[in-house]
Amino acid sequence: MNATDILKRSGLKKSAQRIAIINILQNHLVPLKEDEIKDEMGEIYDRITFYRT
Repeated sequence: MNATDILKRSGLKKSAQRIAIINILQNHLVPLKEDEIKDEMGEIYDRITFYRT
């Protein structure tokens, strides 16, 4: 299932940040810390969106 489908099924609005977070999590086999996700997201990282997602 892709990020857009996950957001749609969860009733969340689609945003670049949310799509990036989901894609990053789907591409790793182990849980990631916030800092690891933040590093991969670069400048589009937003802490509020991170926790709401």
